[in-house]
Order: sequence, then structure tokens, then C-alpha cells
Amino acid sequence: MTVQLLVQDGTGEMELAGVREELLALGRALAGPGGEVRLSRPADPAPYSSSLEAIRWEDAEGPVIVGVPDGAAYAEINGGRESRRILAANIEDFAREADPSEHLHLEYFPEHVYLAPESQMLIVAFLAETS
Repeated sequence: MTVQLLVQDGTGEMELAGVREELLALGRALAGPGGEVRLSRPADPAPYSSSLEAIRWEDAEGPVIVGVPDGAAYAEINGGRESRRILAANIEDFAREADPSEHLHLEYFPEHVYLAPESQMLIVAFLAETS
């Protein structure tokens, strides 16, 4: 899988990038029971600080928390199944319908339907498709 997850160390902002089909597959996986996806890691993550090697998710109570545990090389996406299902649907809808130049910001705001206040900002974008 060529999906990448890049992190800006100072702000915690993350960018999830992949080709359309892989983002769709990731969205479908996130809607199901717990799991893990291994990610590709670019040699140079610029303009971000680093790249992560995996995304892990599992059922938990309440809204979704997207974050990177201290010192970890992976991100966690934990929350109630319904909250994760909404997050997954947003990623799938973006992958299915967005123009390749667009991106999607997923960040908490007061009274957010599925994200917890402590969730880190996640940007979803397309990688250029190679032939």
C-alpha cells in the first residue's frame, strides 16, 4: 500500500495521502472492527517532519480520537464504531468524489458529531498516481 501518513512535529497536524483506490480501501477498513494498515514511508516527508509506518484502530467508547502515542511510529484511530463509521464514510466520500487537487480537513470543533476534542487535525489528500 502506498498510503502515507505524514506528521508535523510542532503542531501534531497529520496528512493522510494515497491514490483514490487505496483511500477507499482504508475507509472501508476503518469502518470495521479493529485492525492495522502498514504505510509507505517517503525518504523525505517535507514539508512535514516525519512519516509513520502504520495506522491502528480499535473500538472504544465515544467519539473518535486520532493521534500518535508518545514515541510511536504509528497513529491510532480509536472510538465508538458509529463514530469511526462516520469518519470512514467521510474518507470514502472524499476518495470517490473529490478532484485530485482537493484535500479534506478533519478537525475538531465544538459540538463535532464524531471527533473528540483531543483528536489531532488530519488532512486527507491524493498522491499523484504513477503508471
